[in-house]
Amino acid sequence: MRFVYTLDKEVTYGQFMLNILLERDLVPEMVIEEVSFKATRHRNIFLERLKGKNIPPSIASQVNKYGLSYTSVPSLSSSECEKILKKVAPDLMVSGGTISIMKKRVFSIPFWGTLVSHPGLLPSVRGAASPAWSIYKDIQVGCSCIIIDEGIDTGPIIKSKMVPVDFGDTYEDVVERSIIYCGELMTEVVIMFKEKNQPIHGEPQNLTIGDTYKVMPPELVEEVKAKLKNGTYRWMQTKNS
Repeated sequence: MRFVYTLDKEVTYGQFMLNILLERDLVPEMVIEEVSFKATRHRNIFLERLKGKNIPPSIASQVNKYGLSYTSVPSLSSSECEKILKKVAPDLMVSGGTISIMKKRVFSIPFWGTLVSHPGLLPSVRGAASPAWSIYKDIQVGCSCIIIDEGIDTGPIIKSKMVPVDFGDTYEDVVERSIIYCGELMTEVVIMFKEKNQPIHGEPQNLTIGDTYKVMPPELVEEVKAKLKNGTYRWMQTKNS
C-alpha cells in the first residue's frame, strides 16, 4: 500500500501525526505541504491552543531524518497538487490538517480515498475547534477517522475513539491529548488499510445528528477553560480511572 501525506505547512496538528505514523513504520510515498497565508494562520491557531506545550519535530526535520520525498504547493486544491498526485498515483491520501476544504478533483485521486482524523466525535461535532465545542456543549471529547467527501466532516466513519478528560486538565492539556489521539487513530486506520490491502468504505453518517461549528470566539474559550478548572464538564474523570 502506498500513501501520500498532505498538510498545511508546519501545522502542529500535522507534525504530531506524521511523527506518530513514522514511529509505527508507516512511511508516506511523499509529503505535500501547502505554503500559503491560510496555512500560516492555521499553524498559528494551533500554536495558540497549545501554548506552553512541547511541539514535535518540524515537518522539515522529519522529512530530512527519514529521507522522505517532499514537495510544496500553493494550495492542496491547486492544479499543481492535482498533477503531482496523478503522477504519484497513491492508493491512499492521509490529511495531516488543512484549514481549507479540499476539492473533490484532488481528494478523489487516490484509489482508496482520502482520510482525515477529526478531533471530535462524529456525527455529533463537525467543523472547527471540536474539543472546545464538545466541552462547552457537554459532549464527550473524542476523535473520528473518516473518508473525505465534499461536505465538512460528513464522510463515512472508519473508526472513532473517546479522548479522556481528567480532573485538573487545562484546555491546553485537552487539545494536546486530542491531537495525539487523532494521530494514533489515523495510524490504526492506515494499518487497517495496509492489512486489508483494499478500500474500506466506512459507515455513512446520520447527518440529522449534531452540528457544524465555526472557530470558537475567545469569550467562549474562556468559559470552556472555566468549566475545566471548576470541574463542571460532564465527562471529566479521575486520572487513570
